[in-house]
Amino acid sequence: TSHMNAKNNRQETALIVAAQNSACRAMAALIRRGAEVNHQDETGNTALHYSILTVSEKAVGILSTAAADFNTPNADGQTAIHLLALSNNVKLAKLVCRKLPLLKMDVIDQNGYNPFIAAVVHGSLRMVDYFLHLGYDPTTRTRLNKTPLHIAIELKKFAMIKLLARTPNINNIDDNGHSALTIAVGRGIETAVDVLLQQDADISQLDKTGNSILHIACTGKSANILRHMFEHFSDLNIRNSSGETPLHLACALNKTAVVSELCARRADITAQDSRKRTPLMTAIMSGSQRSALVL
Repeated sequence: TSHMNAKNNRQETALIVAAQNSACRAMAALIRRGAEVNHQDETGNTALHYSILTVSEKAVGILSTAAADFNTPNADGQTAIHLLALSNNVKLAKLVCRKLPLLKMDVIDQNGYNPFIAAVVHGSLRMVDYFLHLGYDPTTRTRLNKTPLHIAIELKKFAMIKLLARTPNINNIDDNGHSALTIAVGRGIETAVDVLLQQDADISQLDKTGNSILHIACTGKSANILRHMFEHFSDLNIRNSSGETPLHLACALNKTAVVSELCARRADITAQDSRKRTPLMTAIMSGSQRSALVL
């Protein structure tokens, strides 16, 4: 079998070349005659990597029957499961593996993604759904301590947000104490806010600096979201860790329309933060003259 596993200058064996060209009969014959199924070429790819890249169901089936290792990472840190996540091809995935415990879902590629996060980032809805169906825990975090739902919101992938918002623990926070709802409110992503509120996301959470969702809405990008938050917050003078009210933050950022709205709703213009500064002082110090004039 030595000539079966002979390598060219790219460290490719005959089986790898056959996989690259979806030459399935040749692949089957090579495996029967003792070809090394899991050999890696100079890029770290195996025959299974190439069979997934060429989207050949027959080739993937042949290699799966031959017990090809689907957890071997290539030079980019991507296993066959990463490539399946990017392909969004559930048919191929079912041929490779139908049992979650056998999948090394914790292998991180050079982008810092495990296969599930890679599927989320690439908008591979069918693969995310498949992983969830197998029992994958969607609260698993990235290196920045973000959940897949956080990432879907940051990337504004709305179909993915709807799918992940139906999973448990949608109130999980990142390193800054931000929940998915906090991020959606801060970035003014109205569709995401609607989806999360429909799934009973916790509106009372505070971030690491003690900011409420109302604080964040007052500094955010959407007047519609802010109006929605006013319906949920009876106390417009809620304080963060520095004693600042939402009015302080709106003044600091020169959000004149928000300042006007808060004043119209009877927010306390005399409120003092932990350094005894009123919203007017904050507006002046921040160069927010238009906001100062409203006060």
